[in-house]
Amino acid sequence: MTKIFAIASLAFLGLALPMRFTKAHQTGASWEKEVDGYKVDVGYDPVNFVAGQSQRLDFNAYDVKVNIPVDFSDVWVRVSQGEQTVFASGIHKPEFGATGMMFIFPKEGNYTLSARFENSEKTFVEASFPLTVAPAEMEKSVASLTSAPLVLSGLAGLFIGAGAVWAFFGRRKKE
Repeated sequence: MTKIFAIASLAFLGLALPMRFTKAHQTGASWEKEVDGYKVDVGYDPVNFVAGQSQRLDFNAYDVKVNIPVDFSDVWVRVSQGEQTVFASGIHKPEFGATGMMFIFPKEGNYTLSARFENSEKTFVEASFPLTVAPAEMEKSVASLTSAPLVLSGLAGLFIGAGAVWAFFGRRKKE
């Protein structure tokens, strides 16, 4: 019975571990820009911007000399498309966790994301990042491409687990 439990555990790990490590970066990807001795870091997830899809954005700033996060009180965020401001708001830095927001881009096109880091209403660094939002129809094809590693990892784990069970029971019959 213990051997069967061990084999089942190996099969589970063969399936679960590859799936766990298919995405190592928790926030998907990030933009980084060095400005006046600071590095502005904006993380985003999912990696592909799609109209009508929820997008996580996280904001941080680092001192370039020592590469440690800078203490700031809030970030003023602006999302614009051409001359039109689509979103503008301040985000207070929480005591714990990331300084971030969720946003849904209303339509496809080219946008600019601006982040202005402040400490008690005094701006110390500001950066802008261009981005392109795909039309909503592309969501299905993008999702299928990003799920391929997950499916392949699951199949590999299944074959490893099946091989371990076959080796155990095949060896047992010979005894």
